[in-house]
Order: sequence, then structure tokens, then C-alpha cells
Amino acid sequence: MTTLYQHLASFIVVPILLSIASFNAGWAYSTLTPQRTEAIEDILPYFSQIDALRQTSSKDSAAAIELSCLKNLDKNWLQQAQFTTVAALPWRGYHRGSNSSKTIDVFAEYAYYKGKFCKIASFFHRQDVALMLLDVPGKPTVIVLNRAAAVFNSKGVSSNMQLFSLSNTHPVPPKRSVMSRAVTQELIPAWIQGEYISTERKSIVEIWRTPAPVILRDSMIKILDRSWKLYTVHEIPVPGETKATMYRMLAFNRAGQPAYFTLRRVGGYWRLRLNLEQSDKLGQDFYELRLHEKAQHLNGRYMGFAVQSFFLLNIVFGLYSLNKSRKLTRQRDHANLALTGLRARLNPHFLFNTLGSIQDLLNQQDFVAANRYFSEMAQLLRYVVDVAAHERVLLKDELDALNKYCSLEALRTPFEYSIEVNPKVDLENTEIPSMLLQPFVENAILHGLRPGDQPKQLKLKVTLDRSDHLIIVILDSGIGIEESRRRNYLKEPKRSHQGMALTHQRIDWLNVGKTDLIELEIQDRRRISPDQTGTKVRLSIPL
Repeated sequence: MTTLYQHLASFIVVPILLSIASFNAGWAYSTLTPQRTEAIEDILPYFSQIDALRQTSSKDSAAAIELSCLKNLDKNWLQQAQFTTVAALPWRGYHRGSNSSKTIDVFAEYAYYKGKFCKIASFFHRQDVALMLLDVPGKPTVIVLNRAAAVFNSKGVSSNMQLFSLSNTHPVPPKRSVMSRAVTQELIPAWIQGEYISTERKSIVEIWRTPAPVILRDSMIKILDRSWKLYTVHEIPVPGETKATMYRMLAFNRAGQPAYFTLRRVGGYWRLRLNLEQSDKLGQDFYELRLHEKAQHLNGRYMGFAVQSFFLLNIVFGLYSLNKSRKLTRQRDHANLALTGLRARLNPHFLFNTLGSIQDLLNQQDFVAANRYFSEMAQLLRYVVDVAAHERVLLKDELDALNKYCSLEALRTPFEYSIEVNPKVDLENTEIPSMLLQPFVENAILHGLRPGDQPKQLKLKVTLDRSDHLIIVILDSGIGIEESRRRNYLKEPKRSHQGMALTHQRIDWLNVGKTDLIELEIQDRRRISPDQTGTKVRLSIPL
């Protein structure tokens, strides 16, 4: 039995108590208080416009249907409706219309309508109709909302909300009520937090040095050196557009003055609008700024700067390379001219030494050797003249000419000679500078072997030190380069070996404008080992 009574109490007593509570609450809302009476007196003058709207729509059935929600608005409706000095909770939110004049954003104490952010002076609502008096500066306005056909989404944004605005030809500013706002825990969405700079900032240095005029951080909004504490923030649709959205924020400064912000992405920049309830010290209640996200803009500028720098460096490097190439071309042309002159000077020098050798044979009355020398030297001179026009010749041809030259000089000064070529060296396809080796061989015979009294030997070795370098070593058993210089200095102090001097100059000119150089090394063999005599010449020629 006890259980049965308990169930009966829960099904009968509780609903009765709730009904009584609801009746008392409704009666409290509809009780005529001095504050409510003043609010009704403030709104009644605006109802005169309803009669004018009815007369206008009398011949238009569609307009008449749309205005049907206004037919019951009168003093009696105001007395029976629920009254508050703030917007009732079910009516708060962003009510989207077909354009800005049909769109309103309602907060507890404030509303944003037609670009104005204003105080809600009084609020009446009954069933699907709500009426509020907005304290628009200089033009108080009554807004009527009909939500009979409205559709709300999960974010509290409504569509199909009917909105009517009523004005008064002789408006009287309504009395303000002082309300205290609650502290909220809402934060600015992370993806729009950060520092924002004006789109007029150009240089990276200017962007870095100038403080950001707009900062959105957690629950703080800082704009133009003024700070506001966030109260609420939502992403809402843009009036008159189907897909575009923007962020709207309500915030208060330290003095408790509200501000309404909208932040929207437009093309490549952000557009921030600030609406104040009252004009500030500058006499303005509205600001609009075009902004870039500082970090993202800097990254973009850095990237642009990097790309520009890359192209600029390429241009500079290209001009530098072109200038260097032209300079190298001039140096090589000059070097070719110099090499041509040096080769022209080497030929008379070679001829002079040849005639000297023939003269020595004639003085020795060795007419057979002189005749052979003269005949074969003519062939050698033809080779020298032919290669004078070419900078490089085949290694095989150069070694054949050296072999013939050594055989002829052996007629005048008997000595043993040999030419050794490593099998890895391709004689048929390897080229070297023409007449580069002959002056060294000639110098070894005339100034090394001929003055000596020891067994006379000359060796020429050709190998590959690396895959791209040809190594040629010339060894003689003569008196050595140091002794030769000493004797020549004692004999003719002011005279030097023209052939060797010209060859050194020629190597220098051959190396002009190149990174892989011909290397020459000349050593007295006594410096290498005390029991050796003669001179060692080592040439490294890049292939």
C-alpha cells in the first residue's frame, strides 16, 4: 500500500505543485509594476505605425499574411506578456534574415541591429512573439520577432525568423536599467587567436618594429590600445550570403562598456568591425580594419623575400659568371696569342741548336754523320713547323719526334736513351701540348749529358698517375741542374737558357683560366739520393 501511495503522489501531487509554481511565476511576470508600466508607456507610441502597415498591406494578401502577427499587438498584449529588462533566454542568439535589415543578434542586455550596437531597454514576449525596445542613439526602435516558422540549428542560429521594426516620429529615450553581467568561461577559438597587422604595412622591418594593432588572445581582445574582456563568441552566417561565415564577439572593457566585434575572412585579408554602444573620445562608435595575420603574413613575406632573393642572387650570379666567363675568354684569347708567339720563338731556338750540332759534326770532319743529321733533321723540322699551328698533338707523334731527335743528338754526343710507355696509356687518343717535352729533353742532352764524363743515359717514362692525369718523367745521368747553372753562370753570367724560360712561360699561359693545372717539378738527383747524378723532370698533364 505504501508503494501504491508513493506512485500516486508522484503522478498527481507533483504535477499539481509544478502547475501552481508555473502560475505564480507567470503572474509575477505579468504583474503590473512601476517599471513595467513605464516600459509599456515607452512602447505604446510605436504601435501607431502598425495601423499604417495594416492599411498599406490591405490590398496585398501576402503582406497581410506576413503582418498577421502584429494584429494582436496592443496595450492589452503588453499587459499580459511576460516582461523583463533583459532578453529572455529562448530569444537570445543570432537571428538571420534575408538581409541586414532583417537580421538581429540578441544578447542578454544588448542587441546588434543594422550596424548599431545598442542597449535593450525592455523586453516583452508571449508565445511565438517577442517585442523589445532598443535604445538606438538618437532613434529608439522597437523590434518585433515572430518565431512561429523559425528553424534553429545546434549553435542557436535561427533562420526564417520574421522581424519587424517600428519607429516613432517623436522618440523619447527610454530609461536605462543597470544590470550586472555574468562572467563567462568562453575563449576565442584557437585558429583565430594571434596578432593582426594592418594591410598597409609593407616592409618586414616595419612589421617587426610596429606593435600589432589587434591582438586576440584567450578571452582578451586588444584593439587600438584598448582592451576588452570576452563575454561570448560564436561563428555565424554572413547576412545575405548562403555559405560565408564570420565570428561575432561581445566583450566589455574595464568600465563595463560593451563592444560588438565581427571578424570575417575576405579574400586575402581579415575584416574586423567594431561597434560601440556609445561614441568614444574621438566621437566614433564604429571602426573597420583590414588586417593580416602577423605570423602568417611574415611567413609569406619571408617566402616572398626568399624567392626574390633567390632570383636576385641568380641574376647576380649569372652576371658574375658572365663577367667571369668573358674575362676568362679574354685571358684565354690573350694566352693563345702569347702561346702562338712562344711557339714561334721556340722554332728559331730549336733551329739554332740544330745548326750548332751540324757545325760541330762538320768541324769534326764526320761528313757521313753530318749528312745523315742534316737529312733527318729536315724531316724533324718539317714536323716542328707543322705542329706549330696546333696547340695540342697526339702523344704518339710527340714521342716519335723525340725518339728521332735523340737519335740525331746521339750522333754528336753518344749516349743511351730509352722511352718507356705504360700499357694503360692510349697513345693513339691521348693529346698533349705540342713541343712541350722537347725543350726538357734538349736541355738534358746539351746541358746535362754533354758536359759530363760519366756514362751518359737518358730515360723518358710515361705513366698514368690518376685516371685524368698523364705523368711524364725525364731522367738523365748528367752533371745535374745545379752544377749546370753554376758552370753557365761562370761562363756567361748574363745569359740564361732561352728554351727553358720560354717553356716555363708557356706552361703558365696554358694554365690560364683553368682549375686543373699542368704541374712541373725539376730536381737535382743528388738532392734525392747522394749516389745519383743528373736531373729529374716530372710533368703532370691533365687529360
